[in-house]
Amino acid sequence: MAFAKIDATVANSSGAKTLSCDKPAGTAQNDIMFALVFCYTGGSITSSPTGWTLLASSGMHYLYYKVAGASEPASYTWEQSASVRFAISIITYRDGFDTANPIESYSNTPYTTNDTSIVAEAVTTSGANHAILVFAQQYGSTERTHTAPATQDDQWAEDLDTYNTDSDCGRAIYSDVWSGSGSTGTMTVTSSVATTSKHAFAVALNPPSGIAKVLGKAVASIAGMAGKSWASIAKIAGKTK
Repeated sequence: MAFAKIDATVANSSGAKTLSCDKPAGTAQNDIMFALVFCYTGGSITSSPTGWTLLASSGMHYLYYKVAGASEPASYTWEQSASVRFAISIITYRDGFDTANPIESYSNTPYTTNDTSIVAEAVTTSGANHAILVFAQQYGSTERTHTAPATQDDQWAEDLDTYNTDSDCGRAIYSDVWSGSGSTGTMTVTSSVATTSKHAFAVALNPPSGIAKVLGKAVASIAGMAGKSWASIAKIAGKTK
């Protein structure tokens, strides 16, 4: 079963101590959700929703994850220490990862050169065809858009690209099932606006293990055989006309 984005939601505030973000539509048990959180200078996260794990943080930027359970609430609330600009983005993915141990590696290295690059440092995978993700975020009062990295397979899916004037926060999320293995090398998201106030996280996911991996291969094999069978039937039918 292929790794796939399900949906994404965002929430923004010009100055609040608490902020709630809706659960992405279609989220089901064993999906993985990531929450990219921004709180402006003067604030820091003091409370996160039950079941969410803080994977990494750097200054104003936080990245959480959660494997969805059988029953999830309609929204999730974070709290910060001061009433400053606040933003949350939640994105859900399904299949193609180990639900019991989803995180293989991640990077969290600041890059604050005043340019349009938002650089995520390399992550490492133990084999080919592991899902990798880049979470880019920046602060500024000018509306901005983002462009995916042009490295790795250059097959990045743009799963989110948004900017909001309440939070003054721009963020973009990209995913790829990378054909390589080992170190990915750096991954650079390009913004339409240069800034020093930015950060990027990268995450590599562990592939499915045990029975989930076996079942995934079995489904793919059956689908392949079915395709060949239908092709053979169509060929025979064509010859008998």
